Amino acid sequence: MSDKMNPISFEQLLKRLLDEYRINNSFLSVPVSRNTDMDYISAIGPAAGPHTQLAGNIVAAYGAGASHFELKTVQIIDGEALGIVKPCIYSSQEVYNTEWSTELTVKQAADEYIKAYILLKILIQELQLGNINGFNFIMSIGYNLAGIQSKKIDEFIENMKNAKETNEWKKDIEYILSHLEMFENVTQDFVESISPAISHTIALSTMHGCKNEEIESIARYCIEKKALNTYVKMNPTLLGNDAIRTILDSMGYTHITFDDEIFETDLDFPNAVKMITVLLEIAKKEGKAFGVKLTNTFQVKINRNELAGENMYLSGTPLYPIAIAVAAKLEAEFDGKLPISYSGGADTSNVEEILKTGIYPVTISSILLKPGGYKNITKMNVQADKHERVKTGTVDVEALNDLAKKAITHLEYCKKVEKSFAISKDYSLLCGKCNNCVDVCPNRANKKIVKDKKTYVIHYDRLCNQCGNCSFFCIAGHKPYLDKLTIFDSMEAFHSSENEGLVMDGKDPIFRIKNDEVKEQVKEKIKCLEEYYEF
Repeated sequence: MSDKMNPISFEQLLKRLLDEYRINNSFLSVPVSRNTDMDYISAIGPAAGPHTQLAGNIVAAYGAGASHFELKTVQIIDGEALGIVKPCIYSSQEVYNTEWSTELTVKQAADEYIKAYILLKILIQELQLGNINGFNFIMSIGYNLAGIQSKKIDEFIENMKNAKETNEWKKDIEYILSHLEMFENVTQDFVESISPAISHTIALSTMHGCKNEEIESIARYCIEKKALNTYVKMNPTLLGNDAIRTILDSMGYTHITFDDEIFETDLDFPNAVKMITVLLEIAKKEGKAFGVKLTNTFQVKINRNELAGENMYLSGTPLYPIAIAVAAKLEAEFDGKLPISYSGGADTSNVEEILKTGIYPVTISSILLKPGGYKNITKMNVQADKHERVKTGTVDVEALNDLAKKAITHLEYCKKVEKSFAISKDYSLLCGKCNNCVDVCPNRANKKIVKDKKTYVIHYDRLCNQCGNCSFFCIAGHKPYLDKLTIFDSMEAFHSSENEGLVMDGKDPIFRIKNDEVKEQVKEKIKCLEEYYEF
């Protein structure tokens, strides 16, 4: 089984999404739940991570109610050269990962983002889902000035600013124009009116240890030379070693350890304030927006064999009191006039309070890896929509300070006993008991199917990158990405895997199932699922 994703073509995705919506009111098994008011834009969206890596993921998140999409980070090192060891996600109450940018090549990533953008425009118009401009793509790039100025990344940025001359744009638009009979509300005039400006906003990601001069140089380059609205991702280390250690210990996370040296090499608070002050003035002069993204994940030690390697990146529940404290500390310096895009443990219990301070938008990742998956966006919107955003451009410093104080005493964010599931011997290749593996898969590689009042779940090899997230929530204690009946899209993929499953040879399926009795049972059941043999 390969740990490399194989993106779905525009034509396949469009047909699948239209058909699924018309039958089930869903996108890739995620129920579509959106406010269709033409003026409505949600304050919520996925952060740069596994949920903004493939076009289908982005559409699924939009269907759940997202409006802001921080695209997965691209950098000069891409594809297989990244060498990411799988599994790369560990989900308990806290979440860890060892992936740091898109696993696709930069060219593939650009194609996925262009594809997603066009799909959303067409789906919104055809299915009357609301504001045609009611979503926002934010590029995420890293990690140093030399890499960002390279031809590879420069072409990516320019193609995101204007995708009209890209092969993906031309191919997808041509396909729509030659298949207008598929639609009721999409016309030639509408298609030709779609702006090719995918994004004019960037979130700058830098490595731990990157000096303030380098960060400032990159941000200046993005603002002055590339004419981009720019947000700089800040590290949790701005809060300081002692403060972070105190927060983690007081909330029960004594097992989380980190190297003291990261506080010596990362950007410190005084230099961050100086840099931000300079960049705010430059952005004002250039007529561009500038702000900070709070916060990046937090680099910690691997000391319980959670993942492979020496270091991993912490997010989720324990990051919230740290990230919100960084936000409060910075806003106190800038009298509430520093624009903040927030990410760091946001969930249904705190999103309304975060937005009430004036912070906007809020992007999420860890909560989407937990039970409910993309549907947690819908739940967060219920809370977020209770707050009517006042566009003053300022943050209530006092309210933010109060929120930071509350976070470190709130039981919701304290360490709890982790759940563990005993391995069930009667686990079925087609098990559909809890469907957790369907919800928590960021890539939509596990699909729930209901046939004749029976529920099945099958696994698509081409969409799985073996992140491992589904294994933490299987109530039968199994690893669905390895133990589910797997549908392969090629003989090569079939023979290179040990997963039990099938591949199509012409019109006939070839099965690999170890137990002969189970094989006959599955063969009988799978007859009713033939329409799902391909994505």
